[in-house]
Amino acid sequence: GPVLDSGPVLRRPVLILLHGTGCSMHGQRVDQEDAARAGYLAVTTDCRYHGERCKVEEEGQTPRDVYEAALIRAWRDGKERPFLLDNVWDLTHILD
Repeated sequence: GPVLDSGPVLRRPVLILLHGTGCSMHGQRVDQEDAARAGYLAVTTDCRYHGERCKVEEEGQTPRDVYEAALIRAWRDGKERPFLLDNVWDLTHILD
């Protein structure tokens, strides 16, 4: 996801902003800009099946349909990781 940087300071605290269900990282833009102005390295990402990470493949399907289908698949067959763990995995890679 996008990273907004407030300047050349060598060490800054990092603030990771996450969106709610059904939203995307773009909805965090104002808060991200405010945090960057306050001296934070402000980072955001789309959670799985949201925003740019949602792949609508069938005509008439909405992003919400894709998200709900993924939830059902995770519950039924366990082949997908629970979404909370997905977000933790994603965040550890942001921090690396």
